[in-house]
Amino acid sequence: MGVVASLLAALCLLWAIPAWCAHNAPVNANKFKAEFVRAYPDCRTPTLFTSNNFPACPQAPAEAACDFVPQVGRGQLNVKVTGGDAKMKLKMTGLGSAGCEGIVLQLVADLAVTADDCASGTTCTTRVLRQQPLAECTVAGGTCSINTSIETAHPGTLSPGAHTTIAVRRIGVQEKETGAVAFEAGIVAP
Repeated sequence: MGVVASLLAALCLLWAIPAWCAHNAPVNANKFKAEFVRAYPDCRTPTLFTSNNFPACPQAPAEAACDFVPQVGRGQLNVKVTGGDAKMKLKMTGLGSAGCEGIVLQLVADLAVTADDCASGTTCTTRVLRQQPLAECTVAGGTCSINTSIETAHPGTLSPGAHTTIAVRRIGVQEKETGAVAFEAGIVAP
């Protein structure tokens, strides 16, 4: 370890200088993109196995009424950090089931936040914040769109000057009235 690195490590241990001792983060993680697939209930008691030997359950009916038109529907999310805010754009198209039109959908996520603005200038991490509503839209003509930012939707979430890392553990779109998750981030393999 170099002399400068050793000195900084010692200073962090002795004085906990936030500017030098901030939590470790990559040089660039300012974009998040996701596509959505139909959400199904979690398999809690497997009774089957897939062809590659993964424990599985018989497919349970989806809890949400809203669904994609097969081979037409899609959902995309783009989040980009700009200055002290993060812009969020969600576009859900091809929402064709009878249960979709006119309902309010919410973008929700399980998040863990680590920031350098905790008591006495220390770094701390929140518990996992489950199914946090981020923004919402109303389905009209089979489409639902959100174009907002974290600070517009939830003022004061990103503290100015704080080094903040948001870990996305799970992200989805739920029906606001029922709380049923209709779509989750994922991929479809042919």
